[in-house]
Amino acid sequence: MKAHLLVDGAEGADTAIPRHQHGLTKAFEQSALQHLRSRVSDGQVCEGMPPLRAFQLDRYRLIINPVIAVPGLCAEVHALSA
Repeated sequence: MKAHLLVDGAEGADTAIPRHQHGLTKAFEQSALQHLRSRVSDGQVCEGMPPLRAFQLDRYRLIINPVIAVPGLCAEVHALSA
């Protein structure tokens, strides 16, 4: 129950824990992104969602922060790697 209250930001709950966890998450994401970028050339990286034609031509090996949406579903992933 305490974890639920901390995560949801209940009044009187210690907000240092969620801030610390958020900081750890961001540090991990940045480290992982640097690792993924180091494995491909700049021309093979796309930030955001590339056009469909780029997928068909297999132009990118790393897609950062794409938003994938179909009716009834929207997914925001950090990166897609080939």
